[in-house]
Amino acid sequence: METELSKNQWIEILKNKNLTTDTDLLIFQTLYSFEGHKAPASQIGMRLGYQGKSSHGSLNLEVRTC
Repeated sequence: METELSKNQWIEILKNKNLTTDTDLLIFQTLYSFEGHKAPASQIGMRLGYQGKSSHGSLNLEVRTC
């Protein structure tokens, strides 16, 4: 089920430290920096400096723990 959030709801979510961590904000900012604000996790992970066999692995774990 899809939910639409208003701009004000997004602002409240992003400001709420119980919901949104500094790492979450960094992921959002990095995603926003891509053309069309779209990118696969591997590209976001590489920009954030995640290393290893797959740059998306650590990023995916970060998102799943939310």
